[in-house]
Amino acid sequence: MDSNYWKRNKISRRGLMRSAGVGALGLAGASLIGCDSGGEGTKGGTLTSAPDIELSSTDPAFFTSDAEAAIGWQAGENLVVKQHDLTMTGAVAESWETEDQQEYIFNLRKNNTFSNGDEVTAADVKFTFDRIFALEAPPTGQLGSLDPTKGGRTEVIDDHTVKMTLDKPNAFWVNTLSFYQGKIVPQNDDPTNWGIGKYVGSGAYKMVSNQPGEGTTFERRADYWGADNTYFDGIQFTYLPEPESRIEALKGGAIHQVNRLTPASVPEVDGSGVARASQATSASYMTLAMNTLIAPFNDIRVRQALQAASNREQNVAKVIEGLGAIANDHPIAPNDPHYDSSVAIPEYDPKKARDLLAAAGYADGLEVPVVTMGAAMHEEVALTFQEYAREAGFNARIDKKPEDEYWSKWWLNQEVQLCTVNWNGRNPDAALSIVYHGDAPWNETYQKDAKLDGLIERARGEDLDARKETYSEVQKHLVEQAYRVIPFFVNTLMGVATNVQNIEAHPSRWPFLSRGWFEEA
Repeated sequence: MDSNYWKRNKISRRGLMRSAGVGALGLAGASLIGCDSGGEGTKGGTLTSAPDIELSSTDPAFFTSDAEAAIGWQAGENLVVKQHDLTMTGAVAESWETEDQQEYIFNLRKNNTFSNGDEVTAADVKFTFDRIFALEAPPTGQLGSLDPTKGGRTEVIDDHTVKMTLDKPNAFWVNTLSFYQGKIVPQNDDPTNWGIGKYVGSGAYKMVSNQPGEGTTFERRADYWGADNTYFDGIQFTYLPEPESRIEALKGGAIHQVNRLTPASVPEVDGSGVARASQATSASYMTLAMNTLIAPFNDIRVRQALQAASNREQNVAKVIEGLGAIANDHPIAPNDPHYDSSVAIPEYDPKKARDLLAAAGYADGLEVPVVTMGAAMHEEVALTFQEYAREAGFNARIDKKPEDEYWSKWWLNQEVQLCTVNWNGRNPDAALSIVYHGDAPWNETYQKDAKLDGLIERARGEDLDARKETYSEVQKHLVEQAYRVIPFFVNTLMGVATNVQNIEAHPSRWPFLSRGWFEEA
């Protein structure tokens, strides 16, 4: 695509910094929009939603896409749930306790059933987590504290009591258990038998049909423990292949909800008269991930050159329209107590980038393909890099892949040098463990960094003051090593029809659709 794509509305540095400053203040200081699950709603109707991609799995242990996460949040439940205000509440677990942050007792909700009629018991919880490790499924990265090979274990105390013993104390543990792959599954209905058309969970809705490439249908469960506070008769997912088609369907009233809006689409959605943009401040981010296994990014000088060739201020202004904050090549956001503001953010410095490339043997510059897709912000991040990296000695060639095959064929493809990736916000331990730890299944840059692994593991058992010091070391180390360039944190943006109540954007982009209802005409 022609680089003139980004010629529009170039603004001054002062204007850019003002825009970035507003985004940073919003991330740090704005109150979060909460959804009250105990509201007085109106029963009835079917909510229609357009996820960003069709299903590739109905096994929670292998969920990767927004559509799969959305299925989990409607038809399944975790032990605990992270609310819009970031507080933790019970779901499968009614309460929990710990004396030392190493042993955690979870008291399960009684008279709770899966959609197949089986009771949800402590044995199902144990089965769920033991199975994740037995299969070496992707969540093992953020569940590392429970790894049985390192001394972690899940025990059944009685039918409604579970004890989790971690390898070391972990102050983030309950928060970590709210991850979207953490849906409890029934031990007597092994998810490997589900195929693509079945999902058995303990959530408010039951999956009743799935047509690959077309849609997925859910109906409200009358036997759900919180049925008094679920209102839609059904939820219908309709798979639309392009972000533009999803936004147009929302603006035209054909669907009620879109989980990802582009920042540029916010004014047009708000001006449609039938839909609105809901926002939540977030630690969600976009990244340019470099493959450290192969040339040229197995050379730290080339990674640091790409870092210096990245214009963060223009990313905030152009890609996210100021709806977020400048980031510093690590996933700890400015509103997190562990963020170290003294760690300098790498500046856009074309001369430094050219000098580093020359030192690495690329005095005449370097051509590099950027693998990306058309989903929200991916292509825009790639194009912004292409525009500003040219002066820095990089000839970035945009290699746009189909959205419906991006995660299965191109992300985590060891032959891809550089790709764009979006990540939901997580607590620091989960965010680092799932991507940066050398043993993480989603270690998308393939680095093996013993120092970094040790810091990640050490921080889990420390008190707040000690963790701040450890995470400060992590932040400095990641900026220096430049495994990934993270130009910004972005507010989560959800599109919702104006006649839909109690559905709002979540800081972690969790689509809690089951809590909403239609406004009475």
